[in-house]
Amino acid sequence: MGLLLDLKNFAFGTKSSEALSLTDVSIWEKFGLSRTSSRIRYDGNSAFTAYRNHELVFSCINKIADVMNDAEIIVEVKNAKGVWEKKEGHLLPALFKRPNPNQTGRDVRKLMVQSEQGIGRFYGHLERSSAGIPVTLTVLPPTRVRPVYDRSNSEIVSYEYIKKDGRRVPIKKEDLIIRRRPDLMDQFGGFAPLSAALKSINADLGLSDYIDAFFESDGTPSGILKILNSNLSETKREELQAKWRKKYSRGGSNQKGIAVLDQNADYQKIGSNLDELAADSLSGRFESRICSVFGVPPNLVGAYVGLLHVTANATAKADLRNFWDNKISGELAVMREWLTWFVLPEFEEIENIRADRVRVAYDISHVAFLQEDVEEIHKRARENFKAGGWTLNEFRQATGQIADPKGDYYIQPINVVSLSPENRAIEATQKVPAGKEPAALPEPTPPKALPESLEDLEKKTFDLDGLTLGREPRGVELIIDLKKIVADYDSERDKAITILKRFRLDLIQQAANKLDNLTSETAHTLTLTPDPKLRKELAKALRSAYQAGKQQIIEEITVQQTAKGNLFIEFQKADITDWIEYLDELTDGMVSRLITEITSRAVNQYLTLKLLNDYLLEKLLETLTAQSEKYIDQIAGSAVNAAISKGRDDEIKDNIDQLDHIEYSAILDANTCNPCGDADGETADDPADLPAAPNPDCDGGDRCRCIHVAVVV
Repeated sequence: MGLLLDLKNFAFGTKSSEALSLTDVSIWEKFGLSRTSSRIRYDGNSAFTAYRNHELVFSCINKIADVMNDAEIIVEVKNAKGVWEKKEGHLLPALFKRPNPNQTGRDVRKLMVQSEQGIGRFYGHLERSSAGIPVTLTVLPPTRVRPVYDRSNSEIVSYEYIKKDGRRVPIKKEDLIIRRRPDLMDQFGGFAPLSAALKSINADLGLSDYIDAFFESDGTPSGILKILNSNLSETKREELQAKWRKKYSRGGSNQKGIAVLDQNADYQKIGSNLDELAADSLSGRFESRICSVFGVPPNLVGAYVGLLHVTANATAKADLRNFWDNKISGELAVMREWLTWFVLPEFEEIENIRADRVRVAYDISHVAFLQEDVEEIHKRARENFKAGGWTLNEFRQATGQIADPKGDYYIQPINVVSLSPENRAIEATQKVPAGKEPAALPEPTPPKALPESLEDLEKKTFDLDGLTLGREPRGVELIIDLKKIVADYDSERDKAITILKRFRLDLIQQAANKLDNLTSETAHTLTLTPDPKLRKELAKALRSAYQAGKQQIIEEITVQQTAKGNLFIEFQKADITDWIEYLDELTDGMVSRLITEITSRAVNQYLTLKLLNDYLLEKLLETLTAQSEKYIDQIAGSAVNAAISKGRDDEIKDNIDQLDHIEYSAILDANTCNPCGDADGETADDPADLPAAPNPDCDGGDRCRCIHVAVVV
């Protein structure tokens, strides 16, 4: 700030009552650096530099802040029955809804999270009414707040804030609320996730700067121009450099042209080409480390390493739920406890807080992706009330309703009679008076036949004319042809397997021939080229599977409409572009997996035979050909399942106007895993709103046979 300004502050001071306006705290923006100097220095401003200059850091911090702010701060009090109730109109939530005249509550709460995640602490300045109640809250840039110690330098007596113009504003201790992230090495300073990620952030920025510089130089690496058999003076060197730049650099007269050198000159490249950097691998490594420090799934912030593994809408939903459970829930719990013990005493007696009679809590009814949980709460509350386990008011409270003054009663199901053990014994010994004979009980329902074997009992399977299902069919599953769906899966998979086996033999022959011309040191460079004719056959097989899936939906809609008496059905035609591109990707994926498997096996077997001094081309071919082909079944099965499901979903979307809803069914898997079992029976108006089928989270991996079923109006 300068010695002169310090002397001015010392001599004249600043009034302690001077308010801190929003323009005073706008100095946050002073800490940004331009992209041209984005490398981070490890100093007090490093967090601000990283936040302003690294896209992923900015996204992670703001994702945390945005999701945390979906939970509304409330205050709860314990009623006479020991049940927590929301206290309407409390001043603490009101302060965080509109903390100051210039910002909304969401703005300030977001600044709190940004400061804590970036610096490890935040400072909130309170302004009070004449009665001493906080009425405004302003979040201060933490690097501008300084503690003022007593003469012994052992206790903080107050704070001061350094304004934008350098003046210092005294702040009383009681007017500053401070939240610090726990840190084993510095419990009074706090340690932010951003600080732990600085090394990876710096490395990623360096990679970005290198790529910027690479394109700035038009993709031309730097180099050395050697003049043979000559000693050049400094003047001559500079002259050659200037001429070379003027002619061949960006904007030069011979840019991208050919340099012609005589026999006394030699050019040697010293920079790297972009494809020599393995930039994707490096960037993915840095991105995954940065996201892991912040606890944000890469997929949620658009990180490249996350987008590589996104398979469906269900993946993003699972990531968001995982983010809430493993990151946001913990952050909110810590913040809730801090608000209870450090902010709530501004409005409530500390004795009531210690006695656990009042606390800060959150209302999550506005968190969109948790609304399924709210639906479950309502469902459980209804069941408990209907079963006679809850009173009406307990039911209303659980579902967010105001208590009814006459609602403290239970309902008793009509088919249940309340009877104590003593009364049961008395009733058993008494005779029934004449004319009071009880009505005859209905005939008991005969029990279902037991499974034919213990194995069927353990697996909880259902046999449908020789087809083993995961459970008994229900609803639309009773009239659609489940056996036809399974038969299509099997026949289309067998077609792909036949082609892949021929493909395998072709690649084995190619690998053996190429390895025979390599050495143990160069075997890792083996590269295989797929036969375009065989690839075309694979693509044709997947198209057949896709069409089979579409035909399944057509037949299933037809049989449902026929059952309803509608015999005139017009099916829409799909746009050919989208599904052709998708099937091409599936085909390339099959070929890639097969080539990877053959390459790995061939190189390993080649090196083994070389090590044992037992290498012969014929022996390598024989060994590779005799190896297991089980992986081919998995490659074919997963691709065919995906193609059939794509066909089903596309036909559903093309004829969505005829449908009432779409249902997720796991019936075709004899052994249903937990993720598939949880999704079984879910309904939606669009297949994209259901978990993907086949399910990417299935414990059975490629063997998942879950489907989306169309249910007509």
